Amino acid sequence: MNKARIGLVFGLALVMAVAAAPQAPKAAGYHLLKKHVLGGEGGWDYMALDGRTRLLYVTHGNAVEVLNVATGVKGEPISGLKGVHGVAFAPEKNRGYISNGRGNSVSVFNLKTRQLLTEVPSSGQNPDSVMYDAFSGRVFTFNGRTANATAIDAATDKVVGTVDIGGGPDAVRYDPGTKLVFASNGEGTLTVVRQISADKYEVAETVPTARGARTMELDPKTHHVFVVTAEYGPTPAPTAEQPRPRPAVVPGSFMVLEFGK
Repeated sequence: MNKARIGLVFGLALVMAVAAAPQAPKAAGYHLLKKHVLGGEGGWDYMALDGRTRLLYVTHGNAVEVLNVATGVKGEPISGLKGVHGVAFAPEKNRGYISNGRGNSVSVFNLKTRQLLTEVPSSGQNPDSVMYDAFSGRVFTFNGRTANATAIDAATDKVVGTVDIGGGPDAVRYDPGTKLVFASNGEGTLTVVRQISADKYEVAETVPTARGARTMELDPKTHHVFVVTAEYGPTPAPTAEQPRPRPAVVPGSFMVLEFGK
């Protein structure tokens, strides 16, 4: 066998050996693990995870779907609701709270049995975001159509206060360090609410942000507030297919705005 043929045979053997060798696994990254089909009808809005029970609550039309994220088993939904938006938990009271946008109310349920306990009328229309403040023992709903927030005493399930905020509220955060509640409003404002007494609240500040800045997060270490938005073009004329058109986002204008003292 000549040298050229020996080299060719050796090269083919080397290639085959490399191909047959076990390959190193690729670096792990985020990828789809499971698809949980919940079914049902209607739109959806917020999700909330109860870390103690590992139950994920998903608002869905006129019900709240319940999914055990540890087992992947779907539980019985909480039904009989009216256009649900948000869910909040008061673990020490064994209670949960669901905002009913079309019912203008808050439904209270037992966290262990998930049975509805009572329905509290809101002092505003279309309650959207809902949160529980353990420090004051108050449940807050932020009402989209009346631009105000409702405070409910979690001990009595009674409305104890109403405070005016900006229009189109969406996200809400509580800062335990400053004892302030923040509401980000789509009209382009950030409402800062201070508790004066158990049942009295006032707007401490109304901070200009930007149009569409509805999504928010808070850093409890620095007490800074972050909202996201973008620049918008003109709103198109309504059509039969799009009776309520939205303005287009200007490409490349998506931004995070940071607020602090």
